[in-house]
Amino acid sequence: MEKDGYLSKEVATELAQKYITAEDKKTSIQPLNSKNELNSTEPSWSSYLSWINFIKVVGVIFFLVAFSGVISKLVSGLWVFIKAVPVVYYQAVFVTLTLLGIFRPDFIWKSQYYYVALFASFANIMVLGWIIDSRPALQKFIAKLLNFGIPVQCVAALYGMLYFGTLAFAYHSTIFGFFAAVCLSGGISFSMVCIPGKLFFHHTENTLNKVIFGHMLVLGIYIATFKEYGQYTEFFNAGIQYYCTITLGISLLVAASPFYNRKSAIGYGIMLVTLFGLASYGYFFTEFKVISSIIFIVFTFFALEWIGYISYLSGIILGSALVGSTLYALSLLLEKYGSFIILKLP
Repeated sequence: MEKDGYLSKEVATELAQKYITAEDKKTSIQPLNSKNELNSTEPSWSSYLSWINFIKVVGVIFFLVAFSGVISKLVSGLWVFIKAVPVVYYQAVFVTLTLLGIFRPDFIWKSQYYYVALFASFANIMVLGWIIDSRPALQKFIAKLLNFGIPVQCVAALYGMLYFGTLAFAYHSTIFGFFAAVCLSGGISFSMVCIPGKLFFHHTENTLNKVIFGHMLVLGIYIATFKEYGQYTEFFNAGIQYYCTITLGISLLVAASPFYNRKSAIGYGIMLVTLFGLASYGYFFTEFKVISSIIFIVFTFFALEWIGYISYLSGIILGSALVGSTLYALSLLLEKYGSFIILKLP
C-alpha cells in the first residue's frame, strides 16, 4: 500500500511494527506450481477407516451366509412365539416408531435426523397400507370416504402429494418435493397398485388427454408462479421440471405418433411443434432451460419418428435416402448445436 501511494512511509512502518509479529516474518508463502499439489496429500485416516468398515460389513455378510441354516432354524423355532402376539401390537409399535421418526427424528438419531425422517416417511406409508390391507371393513370405509367420482388410486396419489409436500416444507427438502411432484403426476396420469413384492402402474388409453392437458396445466402454473413464489416452488423444482416434463413429453410423443392413431396424431403433432417453439424461447430468454431441453429431446424423437413413417410409405429407395440424409443432417446439427438439444444442465 506504501508502494501504491495509499500510505506514507512512516504510517506503513508503524502499522508493520504493530500488526506483523516475529512469527509472521518467519512464515514464508510458497506458491503452488500446479493444481495437482492440492490433491497430493497422503490418504487420511478417515478413508482408511471407511475401508476397514467396508471389510467388516463384507465379513459379517459372509458370516451370515455361513450360519444361514442355524439362523433359519432359530427363526423357525421363535416363529411360534412371534405369531402368538396379535398383529395389532406390531402395527401399533411400527406406527409409533414411524410417526416418531417423522416428527422427532432427532430422538432416534440426532446427527442423521433427515435420513431418519426420509426412511420413516416411506415406512409409515407401508405400515398404513399393511393396516388397511388387513382390515376389510376399514377398506370399505376408506373407499366410501374417498368416493369423489374418480379412481381411488388417483385420490390416494393426490393425498400423497399433500403428504410429501408438507414434509418438503417442514424439512426444506427437494427429495420430499420430488416425490410430491411424482404423486401429483400419478394423480393425473395413472393408477398405482402396490402389493408385497410388486408395484403396478396402470394406464388406460382414454386417459391420454387428461395426462397431456393435466401436465400442461401443472407446468403452466409452475412457470407462472416460479419467480413470484420462488421460496415455495424451490422444493419442487426437480420433480416438476424433470419428472412432470418427461411425463408430458412421453405422452405427447405417444399421442403424436403416426403409428398410434393417425387421425389424432396431426393435432398432437401441431401441439408438440408449438411447445418446441415455446421451449426455444424459454431456453434463450428465461430460466427454464431444463424444461426446454427435455422438450427439445422429445421433439427430436418426434421428428425422427415421422421421417421414419414417411420413409416407410415412400418405398425402400426413397425412404432409405430420406432416412440417411436426415441422420446425416442431424449428426451435423448435434455436432455444432448439440448444447441446445442436450444441455449441460445448470
